[in-house]
Amino acid sequence: KITTWVTVSVKSVRMEEPLRVDQPQSISAVLRLVRKDRRERNQNCVPCGENTYGTDGVNCQSCPNHSTSPSGSDELTDCVCKENYYGAAGTECKACPGGGTSEKGSTTVTKCKCKVDHYMKSEECKQCPSSATANEGSTSLNQCKCPVQHYMKNEECKQCPQQ
Repeated sequence: KITTWVTVSVKSVRMEEPLRVDQPQSISAVLRLVRKDRRERNQNCVPCGENTYGTDGVNCQSCPNHSTSPSGSDELTDCVCKENYYGAAGTECKACPGGGTSEKGSTTVTKCKCKVDHYMKSEECKQCPSSATANEGSTSLNQCKCPVQHYMKNEECKQCPQQ
């Protein structure tokens, strides 16, 4: 039987003693074993509180700006964007444009919804032309509707000709 030892260096994971892997494993499988081992060793530690993450309950780090995590989080990627913000897990989140809204955990600006009477254009919320209305979450100028007896031309509501 041939035994191969693999050293795995994972940022923010500190092993007190070697982790034995007796069978060939993928990197993700080894990382799962490392996390499991870490949880077992830290059973008696106090978990990090809400909006923080850490491996031991003592060295807890705050989540990046405008992100949140549940109590007991042990990875930076457990920090996700709050409502009305967007960005990749574990990074600083940006506000949805133009006062738009989004669900917690939104990762891209396309998950943001523009407010009523606005529409998304080039990752910005633009106001519909004067007197036009649109539902929340509209994604194009075509969703802005002119009032009765009006039509859209050159991004303006024009009155229909008298007959």
